[in-house]
Amino acid sequence: MLRFAGLLTALLAFSAEASAQQAPPTDRPGDAYELELRVRTESQSTNGSSSTSNSGGALVERVVAVLPEGLELEFDLPADTTPAERARDWQWPARILWSESAPARLLNGPELEQRIEVWLKTGEIPREACGRWFFSWTAFKIECDPNAVLETLKVYNLRSGAHGIEAEVDPDAVRREKAETDVVVGEITGTPVTLEQAVAAHASDQISGTETLVRESDPQGRPIRQVRTVRLEIITADGVVEQSTSTQTVTRTPLQAP
Repeated sequence: MLRFAGLLTALLAFSAEASAQQAPPTDRPGDAYELELRVRTESQSTNGSSSTSNSGGALVERVVAVLPEGLELEFDLPADTTPAERARDWQWPARILWSESAPARLLNGPELEQRIEVWLKTGEIPREACGRWFFSWTAFKIECDPNAVLETLKVYNLRSGAHGIEAEVDPDAVRREKAETDVVVGEITGTPVTLEQAVAAHASDQISGTETLVRESDPQGRPIRQVRTVRLEIITADGVVEQSTSTQTVTRTPLQAP
């Protein structure tokens, strides 16, 4: 899949293990929701640089079956997706088993494998390119692992996880995220750097900040909106102060009355 692979994933994750929540009792086959994602990141530093970026996406979540072990859910692109747009993304539709007591599990992996093969052939992409990073108008990774869909869905997940929380960021997690970003940039620019080298370069960074997550529900208790905000301040070894705010908003709208 040619898509920006979410370099802020670790940054936006809580340092503590999120507590699972019980699936809403109103779930039944046929229920459907539109999931809209919006991410806004603003940053500035004392060296005079600043930036603002906006990104997002949309999926449709459908309840396929209510099973003793959890919910069978299907995630697909919106109905107005064109054939050309769908051809660029092999991940959808994806079916998963969701449970409040176990990690999500991909149910149609073989189907995704077949779509990956067609996608590579159609795009004339050699299998050897899988896992590598490139740059056009943004950074993207040639993703060929069916289970990568589970990482994508974590961003859209409003069914489980802690909420109504404010916590301090984990400096080590932020350092590693910055180091992984450096490795990707090095691969794209042709100036490779190892992860060990990148980690060492950020070892003396002074990192502080907060992570907050607020979730809203409708009168029936169904989650309808979630806002996750990360505010960071990083003082680098040469004294440059970098400040950033990332806000990730997911809106969940019923497509039909449950």
